[in-house]
Amino acid sequence: HDFLEEFSKTKANLRMADERQQLLTSVREDIVEHRSASRATDALLRERNAVHATDRALDGLLEHAAETKAALSLQRGIFGGVGSKLQQLSAVAPQINALLGRISRKRSR
Repeated sequence: HDFLEEFSKTKANLRMADERQQLLTSVREDIVEHRSASRATDALLRERNAVHATDRALDGLLEHAAETKAALSLQRGIFGGVGSKLQQLSAVAPQINALLGRISRKRSR
């Protein structure tokens, strides 16, 4: 009778140890799975942030390019106006025409 009780207790202890081991294994697997998912999420967040930063940089670059284009267009208009005024003056005053010729010759040297 004592052996039977001892066998039942040992059997129950082994069953509890096995259940505990299975539970710990399950918990470990859940932790590994969670960490894996967390790493994937972190990688996606880093990639999203990099794309967002690139988008902001491109927006700034495009804005700068538009400002540069506007400034160059303005300068083109100003220089075009100055050139036409100089041509009008050279037609009116021959001395100015001679001066402009000398300036052109010096520039071409």
